[in-house]
Amino acid sequence: MVSLLSLLIFLIPSNLFLVLHEQSAYANGIRIDYLIPKLYLSALVALSFVILTAAVYKKRLLLLWLALLGISIWYNWFFAELLLAGAVAWSMTQLPKQILQNKQLTWGLVSMIVFQSVVSIAQFFLQKSLFGYKFLGESDLLHFAGIATQTIGGREFILPSGTTAHPNVLAGILVIAGVLLWQRRGDLPRWLALGTLLVGLIALILTISLSAWLAAVLAIAFFLVKNKFDPIQKKLFLIGIWSFAIIIPLTLAQLVQISAHPSLVRRVALNEVAVANFVQNPIWGTGLNTFTKELSLTNTNKDLERFIQPAHNIPLLTLSEIGVVGVLAVLGLLIWLQRKNYHPDSLLLASCIAVPLLSLDHYLYTLESGRLAVAVLLLMVLVKESEKEPDSV
Repeated sequence: MVSLLSLLIFLIPSNLFLVLHEQSAYANGIRIDYLIPKLYLSALVALSFVILTAAVYKKRLLLLWLALLGISIWYNWFFAELLLAGAVAWSMTQLPKQILQNKQLTWGLVSMIVFQSVVSIAQFFLQKSLFGYKFLGESDLLHFAGIATQTIGGREFILPSGTTAHPNVLAGILVIAGVLLWQRRGDLPRWLALGTLLVGLIALILTISLSAWLAAVLAIAFFLVKNKFDPIQKKLFLIGIWSFAIIIPLTLAQLVQISAHPSLVRRVALNEVAVANFVQNPIWGTGLNTFTKELSLTNTNKDLERFIQPAHNIPLLTLSEIGVVGVLAVLGLLIWLQRKNYHPDSLLLASCIAVPLLSLDHYLYTLESGRLAVAVLLLMVLVKESEKEPDSV
């Protein structure tokens, strides 16, 4: 069980997958990557983890999980992916503390952070991929369409993504993993814990991911002030953090009036499409994973002609695709978290990490790596912060 979970942690950033039906990716003559049914290597490990956990701790639910998964695969592949992520999260809640506290998981976390960081640092300084796609899904940084770049000192640099699909995905995973490692630093020698965090920080900086940087800043702020705030101040802090989910898209909409930066313009345009979809379909939305397909069929915005992507704001994206039902689902999740009796500090820390990522991007919902990062790493952050913290290093 512990070894399988450690392997899953290591493979969360892997973008290695098998394409199942590429023809379903086309809409209006445009190939849309988000519509391709994919079988990820990490998903196979995740499924094995769910089956083993159900067989050991909740045998009666095993057949139910398998039946739901089988039906959803036939009905909607994306729903099956969401169901698997939910099953992984459920499995994590069934594990006894001695498993979640096992030091082998910390070593798996260290291995993942160091591996991804070394790969990404090498990618940045060499300005190319190291071994190619068969290397756990590493993107071809020289020929990959839409690869992320940044101009630094008058020179354009390719941004590193490790073995993930995009630098932002790598950065988000590194932030969540880094916070979890900081919580579990007592499991490691001082030099190894600090060294791992340092190499992860270097990789994080090289991704130039503003959303992940903001998440890292908020997480650091949490650790600095959590012992200085009383419960009421912490509740206000929590409300303030979640208000970012609304403030950020509104701020972007104002910034686009004074800046014509392509990234900003496209994000605002996608958010406007999401809002329009919700207004037209407020109850049920347009359907799971239909945002890009609908956009390709109805788009009239020139800024989005070559940028058919999901809205870079998960609350707006889910409202667009599943309407008010999505709001009820989120409320149900919050009620479930409350019933798990997580410490208020753990909810605040998880919010500091998650809100910037879900307000400025979509991968925590749309990509396998993001969903597993939430189901495994972020859930472990919640659990760990609810426990007594280790002695400081």
